[in-house]
Amino acid sequence: MPDDENVRVESSNNTSGGQAALVERVAALEQRVDWHRRAEAGLRLVLNSSGQAIYCTDCTGSITFCNEAFLQKIGYEAMGDVLGLDSHALLHRRQPDGSAFPVEACPIHQVIRTGTEAHVEEQVTWRRDGTGFPARYESFPIHREGELIGCVVTFMDITSRKEAERRQRDQARVLRTLNETNAILAAELDLEKLVQRLVDAGRDIIGADLGGFFYNVDMRDGVAHASYAISGVPRDVFDGFPWPRMTDVFRPTFVGESMLRSDDILADPRYGGNNGTNGGMPPGHPPVRSFLSSPVIGRDGQVIGGLFFGHAMPGRFAEEHEALIAGVANQAAIAITNARLFAEAQKEIAERRRAEQALARARDRAEAANRAKSAFLAKMSHELRTPLNGILGYAQLLQRDADIAEKQRAQLTVIERSGRHLLTLINDLLDLAKIEAGKVVVEAAPLHLPDLVGSVADVARVQAEEKGLMFSIDVFSAVPTVVQGDERRLRQVLLNLLSNAVKFTERGSVALRVGVLGVPASEDEPRGPSGPENDAVARLRFEVEDTGIGIPPEQQEGIFEAFEQVHASDHRGGGTGLGLAISRRLASMMGGTLRVTSRPGQGSLFALEVVVPVLHPGEPAVGSKATRRIVGVRGRPRVLIVDDKPLNRSLIVGLLQPLGFELAEAENGVEALTVAGTFAPEVVLMDLVMPVLDGFEAARRFKKTPELAAIPIVALSASVFRVTQQQSLEVGCDAFLPKPIDLEALLDTLERLLGLHWSYAEGPAASEAAGRSSGSVLAEADVPAPAEAALLYDLALRGDVAALLAHLEASGRAGSLSVPFIERLRTLTKRFRMQEIRLTLEPYLHRDHDGNP
Repeated sequence: MPDDENVRVESSNNTSGGQAALVERVAALEQRVDWHRRAEAGLRLVLNSSGQAIYCTDCTGSITFCNEAFLQKIGYEAMGDVLGLDSHALLHRRQPDGSAFPVEACPIHQVIRTGTEAHVEEQVTWRRDGTGFPARYESFPIHREGELIGCVVTFMDITSRKEAERRQRDQARVLRTLNETNAILAAELDLEKLVQRLVDAGRDIIGADLGGFFYNVDMRDGVAHASYAISGVPRDVFDGFPWPRMTDVFRPTFVGESMLRSDDILADPRYGGNNGTNGGMPPGHPPVRSFLSSPVIGRDGQVIGGLFFGHAMPGRFAEEHEALIAGVANQAAIAITNARLFAEAQKEIAERRRAEQALARARDRAEAANRAKSAFLAKMSHELRTPLNGILGYAQLLQRDADIAEKQRAQLTVIERSGRHLLTLINDLLDLAKIEAGKVVVEAAPLHLPDLVGSVADVARVQAEEKGLMFSIDVFSAVPTVVQGDERRLRQVLLNLLSNAVKFTERGSVALRVGVLGVPASEDEPRGPSGPENDAVARLRFEVEDTGIGIPPEQQEGIFEAFEQVHASDHRGGGTGLGLAISRRLASMMGGTLRVTSRPGQGSLFALEVVVPVLHPGEPAVGSKATRRIVGVRGRPRVLIVDDKPLNRSLIVGLLQPLGFELAEAENGVEALTVAGTFAPEVVLMDLVMPVLDGFEAARRFKKTPELAAIPIVALSASVFRVTQQQSLEVGCDAFLPKPIDLEALLDTLERLLGLHWSYAEGPAASEAAGRSSGSVLAEADVPAPAEAALLYDLALRGDVAALLAHLEASGRAGSLSVPFIERLRTLTKRFRMQEIRLTLEPYLHRDHDGNP
């Protein structure tokens, strides 16, 4: 018993422990089930909140899950309605055209067979009610422990996107049609073709079945409307129909009341029973339900006719179509009006053609004359500059000789001045041609204003003194020393004004006045006079006044026209009559003005105003370089001179050989290449127009030959047209110098290209040369102290006329300078000859206390 009892007790104990464990496992399982239930509920909540439709299938394609978005999009209410249904049969059973869509061809269903994901940009999806919509699909396989058990699919309704794309295509098509129509409208003058194209365009733009334009005419049996263009149906369909009359449908258009649109003309209450069964259309007329019409109204407000469009389906036209047809109607009105004007112009075509032919002949003659003028000017410039090169060149060369007698120097000055006057006339003709062709460019650079004014005044003073006239220069306000401007063009204008003043003045005086006016701080706020050295810009004013014959009021604007001169019975003027025309145009190109005030018999005043940037006095400026006579060059630079004219070559030889250059000559491009191979020049002076081989091709070959390519080439030409300069640079030339050759410009160019170091005249000879240029050699008693000379030199370098005169006055009172010396410098200062003052002072800048250099 005990044993048995013990067994029972043990068994009882064992049974009790197993039940407890079972209870624990059941509780754990319930917790897991509850967790999964909550997780599933949360997941379902997430999936249902998604805007995308989501569903799952097993490996047979049967639906095992879907979210609410899926049910809403295909028209079902509960998931139970679709669970177990074949997804392909439910969603993709047929194509958009109604034909069957095999499941084997369905890319979404292929995921189940292949186990790879699929992305479908567009697939028609069918709703429960049989309607379809385009959708974008993403399908992903579901694997469990490596085994494919189904797929999850998401899709999005892309109807809105497709509609937007359709509208975009429609807008592009409309825009393309309108552009094509506008192009045809601009090119076509035939009325029938124009209107037909407009009706075709209108029908295409709004997608109508048919369209027409009816012209508003009066027939003998009453008001009727003749067909002008039909689109969408053959013309003969309308041949048997009577013309449209003033029915309720057509009246608003033909009387120009408004645009008319009806979504369904058969049911439109505005027309009552008048429409009958065919919308008021005659039997046999193409069916019309949607109707749109617009009056075509001319510029005079009269109704030309009407545009009518129809469609067999109702509700096909909207407000946007009204706007488009309104635009077509406007085009039609313009086209018809233009065609009417064209028809009226037909009467004058013959006469107009004759006039056009005459005009064409005149234009051809003018163009031929212009070409002949350009060719003549180019030829004349070249032919005249070639001998001028010798005249001016040798005049300059001989003037460099310090031992030449004063009488001969004066004669050389006359020769040079006469040659430069002839050169000025040539340049005037060329400048006018360039200005008219728009080929003149203002080239601003730093320039030394006092030196510019002084050199211009020197030229004018000589001209005035030759005629027995008084010449004066006055600075009415302080002027800046260095400004940014086109030195060549500013000099050209001033010299022209001064030359004219001397030319047209027989007795009395010529005066040049220079100063600065106030520069406006803004367009609306003027600024008064101020110190130019502290301003960013300065308004320079140059006045040239004479006591000459004057200019009648009626001629004061005409003198600025080309080839116009003052007409006076007691005066015969010379020149070309181009100077003032060129001067005003140049002033305008520099941003300035040139005006004249004059009274006949009393004289004239020409005022040039130009605004220029003011630079620091220490900046390098054109024309500020003091003239020092070059007597030699360091080393023996080798120069090859290439020119077919011996005179031109000998001129350059005469300049460079005494300075120590080693020279070689060639008379054409072929010879130049040969000589260069043995002579090894450091620079080549190349004429551009030569026989055998011209300078352009020679320069090109130099640059293509390795051992010659690095040699700089300076182009020399009597042709000063910009195209010649540009062509010379394009073939490899490094610089361009026009003929006649300016010897100083040639030396400057060689210095720049070769980095030359010059030797200058020093000692008594140089001082004597400077003294001659300023009047006479200073007596020992007149020699200023070095400090005094340095101060005066600095004032002259800055061009400070007022300060120079004030210092000379103070020195005279203090007795630190001799009276002859003060008077000499005062005269030079009043004449604005700053460069000459500096030359006078240079020998005395570095003397010791005993006056020795």
